[in-house]
Formats: sequence, C-alpha cells, structure tokens
Amino acid sequence: SCVDDGAECYEGTITKIIDGDTIKTNTNDTIRFSLVSAPELSEEGGMEAKEFIESICPVGSKIIVDEDNGQQKSFDKKMAQVHCNEKSLNAALIENNYGIIDKQFCYDTEFIDESWTSACDIEKDQFLIGK
Repeated sequence: SCVDDGAECYEGTITKIIDGDTIKTNTNDTIRFSLVSAPELSEEGGMEAKEFIESICPVGSKIIVDEDNGQQKSFDKKMAQVHCNEKSLNAALIENNYGIIDKQFCYDTEFIDESWTSACDIEKDQFLIGK
C-alpha cells in the first residue's frame, strides 16, 4: 500500500525490465527505483541486477507504484518505490547487494524512514552535525 501523501500511487503491470533499477509499465511510464542505483547493463553486476528483478517480478507481473513525493523525475522517469509479489523491489536490490543507496537523494525522498534506506543515516547524522 502507498503512503497517502499526495504523490501518485497506482497499480500496474510490468511490460519491460530495462535494467536493475528501471522498468516500464502498462501505463507507458518509465519508473526508476527511488534512492537506488544498480550497475548499468554494460557494467559488472548489471545483468545480474536485471535478472534478479526478473526473478522476483517478471514481465507481466502486477505491481504497485508509489511515486516519491520528494525525489523528482530523472530523465523523464518517475521516481518511485515499486512493490511486486509483496516485496519492495527497491529494498530487495539493496538487501541482496544488487544495488546501492544513491546518497545524493537521501534528503529528497519520502522513504527515508524505511529500513532499507539505513545507509542514509550516516548522511543524515553528518547533515545534522553541520547545523
């Protein structure tokens, strides 16, 4: 389920898995997983990250897209947390070491308090110390 924060939240279907952190949906949206960075397909681990997403959520799977109300679109891609088969794909990538937290967005996300974003705590602490 989505947080009721005014950001878009909807059910859809995966039509394409572009790489480890980007998918396309039946609504013709390109979704990038908020806060997550997985290797590009041409980089070491890139194909494994894509295959990991496919193993959890193959093309045709139903998803819930919870658009991030803080992290803005990137290259015309919606930034969101994506749930599939009762798992957060964002969290699964991080927890299984197929991706990392992109710390530059730690202050621009609604998902900062979720357990899978714990790598942001270091940044948050440093930010608070500087105040």
